[in-house]
Amino acid sequence: MGAVAALTLLNVWGSHWLSTAWAKQRSAEAREMLARLGAGAISAYERDGTLCESVGPVPAEVPRGRHYQPTPQDRDAFACLRISLPARQYYQYTYTRKADGFVVTVRGDLDGDGVLSEFTQGGGFSAAGYLLLAEDTTFKAQLE
Repeated sequence: MGAVAALTLLNVWGSHWLSTAWAKQRSAEAREMLARLGAGAISAYERDGTLCESVGPVPAEVPRGRHYQPTPQDRDAFACLRISLPARQYYQYTYTRKADGFVVTVRGDLDGDGVLSEFTQGGGFSAAGYLLLAEDTTFKAQLE
């Protein structure tokens, strides 16, 4: 009886650990792409002297509990930022040009429960005219 209880406990703990590790790996994709898109916006501005036009959302719908296979058009969507999308993505990406900078938004629903995770990173112009990333990244989960 004790062995069965121990195996059950290990199974529950193992399942929880695996799902937590999977979620951390998937949220790493969101944070990495947020950083890459923000850095791409700044590089494009320094290279071209202007902000890239708004792009997205890519894909049009947030992937819910599954990965999305980007089309060739999706992969080229962020060409101005010189960013290519992952071969398999679990998030939706948007770059929005604003008069005073830009905002990058990454949205996902890893477990398909309808609660979206949203990461945002902004950038704006300094008094000296440099385009800089905002100091904070925001994260929120919202019910959709």
